Amino acid sequence: MSPRTAVTMPATDPVALPPPTAFAVTYARTTRPGAPLSEEDARRPGEARRQIAAWLPGRGLAPLVDDARQILSELVTNAFAHGSGPVAVRGLVLDSGALELRVYSDGLVGELCPRRAREDAQNGRGLWLVTALTDAWGVAADGRYVWCRLGGDAP
Repeated sequence: MSPRTAVTMPATDPVALPPPTAFAVTYARTTRPGAPLSEEDARRPGEARRQIAAWLPGRGLAPLVDDARQILSELVTNAFAHGSGPVAVRGLVLDSGALELRVYSDGLVGELCPRRAREDAQNGRGLWLVTALTDAWGVAADGRYVWCRLGGDAP
């Protein structure tokens, strides 16, 4: 697999996040699926950015803060916009020194892939950013979460 390739992870992938996970936060949803985001839900990506930025330096991963903030912003936004139920974010430092992030949400269906946004569109570029900023990313085989890896040794 080449870097920056989206792949599907098996539902029982070997990088399970054992409790307690070093970084774990769950956001309750206040917006009905398909409705415009409530102010509270619209603030969640910013909360995720601040939380990951506070967590990473204590793990020796300060150089990943900017990319991780951008990635989580995109993935949490997508989870609230296109999923249902609560949105959970999990982070794990792998043995290789890489960071794995996962964003869980019920109701993520269909193939998740970058799409071509119109030049004047205000959205539609998030997964291109995720592709550019990560070593690899994809969707769990059971569709429950989107994951990505960045930093550390190549997989």
